[in-house]
Amino acid sequence: MTKKVPLLVVLARFCYQAFSQVDCSGGRYYADIFPAVTVYSGLVYGQNTNVSGSSQTLKLDFYKPTGDTVKHRPVMILAFGGSFVFGTRQSPDIVQLCNAFTKKGYVCAAIDYRLGLSPGGLSITSDNVKKAIWRVTHDMRAAVRWMRMNAAVDSLGIDTSRIIVGGVSAGGFGALHCAYLDQESEIPAVMDTATEGGIEGNSGNPGYSSRPWAVVNLCGALLDTGWIQAGDPPIVTMQGDKDGSVPYCTGEEEVFGNPISGLVVAGGNPIEKRVWGLGNPTGFYTWWGADHTPFILGLQTAAYMDTTIWYVRDFLSHQLCASAFSYSRDSVTEAACNPRSSGIGEQGASHLQVYPIPAHSYLQVHTDARMTSAQIIDMSGRVVVSAGVNHVIPLTGLSDGMYFVQLKDDHGNCYSKRFIKD
Repeated sequence: MTKKVPLLVVLARFCYQAFSQVDCSGGRYYADIFPAVTVYSGLVYGQNTNVSGSSQTLKLDFYKPTGDTVKHRPVMILAFGGSFVFGTRQSPDIVQLCNAFTKKGYVCAAIDYRLGLSPGGLSITSDNVKKAIWRVTHDMRAAVRWMRMNAAVDSLGIDTSRIIVGGVSAGGFGALHCAYLDQESEIPAVMDTATEGGIEGNSGNPGYSSRPWAVVNLCGALLDTGWIQAGDPPIVTMQGDKDGSVPYCTGEEEVFGNPISGLVVAGGNPIEKRVWGLGNPTGFYTWWGADHTPFILGLQTAAYMDTTIWYVRDFLSHQLCASAFSYSRDSVTEAACNPRSSGIGEQGASHLQVYPIPAHSYLQVHTDARMTSAQIIDMSGRVVVSAGVNHVIPLTGLSDGMYFVQLKDDHGNCYSKRFIKD
């Protein structure tokens, strides 16, 4: 016999979860207040059929502050990156992020998800990548439901009203689609709902909500920003504007450096623009001049990781504790994906070469046309350097940031190209 719960009890329970107070005393959720972290490894959170047709057990590692007595703590679920084909929940960047936020009083979960693009091979097509996004989204949703299903386990100490989903690169795709692809009408036609299921999927823990409270997007992208609606979960995004894998603007996704024909996705900039326009809480940090996941790859990874932890910390602390954090969309961010919004833009860029990029003390320009003037223009359209017909333009006194160099030839034609000074 099914036990019926009175409606008033259900409503009271919902209100408690949605509006329960957060204990932010002592620097909780901002400072490193716990020196040690306890990890429960290999907890099973779901099961589903993988791309090869085999059954796969889905596991997570659960991180909690050692010695903490708080019973209801925000939980951050993080998924690793790896182009949907490689990686594990023990990826060093995921482990570092989980440890960093657990020491601040969160509980964290690093999850596995089903990898692969095609059975028995690596067929990189638009349809296969979309199906891979669908699988990681379903697995992320199962992890969110697992948290709610186990909320009564005191040793976990989960606040089910504040479940944060996040991820790096491919994991960021999963977090974004978990939060914003939430209507059956939004499911792309290529998705196999007969096998995989609808919005919720078949990865486990049915009967619980999979809606997250907030999103941490580190270099991921979304198939359609129109899915984001007013009142949807807050989001913090970080990405390099020179990302060569996941477009910073709207463009074709790449896997292993190869553009995937027909797979157009919206990166961090258009996601932020959509969220900002709706009035939803957001924070957006651009690593100017940086490629994909600079906190993992390239030079100065430690500095990039520090920035990642600090910026995400500031955004989430503001959402939880009303701590100081402010963000507004600036003209440089706007122009990065819409350069003509400030009245200037790249014109005839194929006939103009500029280097070094990023520039430091000078900018060298080259064009086949006969120049009559050269100017440096800031993102507001103001001329900040006039250089006559020089091919080497000094940048002394200019602040770091994004600019345009504009040349005119003896026929009155203009050539302009964007560059970064640092």
